[in-house]
This record gives sequence, structure tokens and C-alpha cells, in this order.
Amino acid sequence: MLRRLLLAGLLLCHGVVAHANDEVVFATVDSNAMPLAAYEDGQLKHGIVKDVGIAIALRLGRTARFLTLPRNRLRKALAEGQVDGNCYLLPTWMEPAALSWSRPLFPNKDMVIGRTDAAPLRSAADLADEPIGTVLGYRYPELESGLGNRFRRDDAPDMISNLRKLAAGRVRYAIVDQLTLQYELRATLRDFKPGPSLAVANFAASCVFSLKGKVPAAELQRSVDALLQDGTIDAILARYR
Repeated sequence: MLRRLLLAGLLLCHGVVAHANDEVVFATVDSNAMPLAAYEDGQLKHGIVKDVGIAIALRLGRTARFLTLPRNRLRKALAEGQVDGNCYLLPTWMEPAALSWSRPLFPNKDMVIGRTDAAPLRSAADLADEPIGTVLGYRYPELESGLGNRFRRDDAPDMISNLRKLAAGRVRYAIVDQLTLQYELRATLRDFKPGPSLAVANFAASCVFSLKGKVPAAELQRSVDALLQDGTIDAILARYR
């Protein structure tokens, strides 16, 4: 009986280890908003980054696990292999690190939008010394280089908070990406009418994979390439448009 119990215990332990080894651990950023990510009690519940992570893992016969992190901890987690990857980043948003980047996956645009009574924007120079709704921990290279020390940040936890500040008249301008703006105007801010806007940057975010993660970055890259080729990525994005 004792031998059978010991054997059962060893099999159970082996099963737990095998299950852990079958995971792909994705970091998600707690300042992301829908359609990228929605959180409940700090846990990722749904959104583009969850759907894409699950698809990448399934392609490899693995399960996806999501770890919610503050943006300022993301680089270290990726560089040190605490997580296997993240699926919504640009190299310019992070300090340099040795990482493996996928092809661009998520077309988007950063925009400054104003209240309906705000002055029209001809260029970034019109925003000099103007408090602008920004997201804590986010970098805005185009405005940083264009305005220098006349770039006045008014940080909020996420883009939705900035949109609400704008709607409440607490700032005249805020930076938001096009995906989030379009989603929120349909979902929660139907009565909000944005005013003048200025395109700041067109970009396409990528997945990024750790070179020290438990799942080899090359495997994860092959999975992303296959999902692009078979139309899975486009189908995921279409569900949120």
C-alpha cells in the first residue's frame, strides 16, 4: 500500500510538472484597454491579446497562461525569461533588450484628440505647454522629440481614463490609439463626440518573445507565422472591429 501511495504521488508530481511545461506564459500590461484587454481583479478576461496568445499556444499543442504586470516590469520579465512573450509591443516602447520580435501584426494609429470646443491642431507644435492626457508608463517618441521639455503629460492609468477625463472637461486633449477610440465610442462612450484630432504615429505592433523563456522563441515565431498565413490573426482582429 505504501509503495502504491508513493507511486501515485510521483505520478501526480510528474503530471503537475508536465502540465507546467506545456504552458506558454504571456505577460499582459495592466494599462491596456479594450479591444486589446479587459481585466477583472487583475486577471485578463478577454480581448485581442488573450485570443492571440491562446491561438499561438494551441498551434504548439500547449496552453496559454497570462500574467498581468505593470508596464515598468515588462522589459525585465521578458529579458530574464520570467515570461515567454507579450503580444502588443513595439521596440521603441521599451528600453533596448535582446528579444525576438515577430512581424508586425496589429495595425494601429496614435492620435491626439480634443474636446469639441478645442482649437484645431495643425501640428504637434500646437500642443506645446498644453496638458495632454497620457498613460502612465507609456512613451510617446514623436511628441517627446517634437515638443521636448514643452511636452506636458497628464498621466492616467489607461486610455479609457483619459477619454473620460476628456469627456468631463478635465483636459482639452488626450492621446489615444485608434483601435481603443473606435471600440469605446461603440461600447461605452456613445454620447461622447470627439473634437479636432491630429495623427501622431501610424504603427503596427508585434509579438515579442524572450530568448530565455521556457518555450523556445523560434517555436513561438513559427506559430505566429502560421497564424498569419492561415488568416487566424485577421479573423481575431475582425471580431473586435
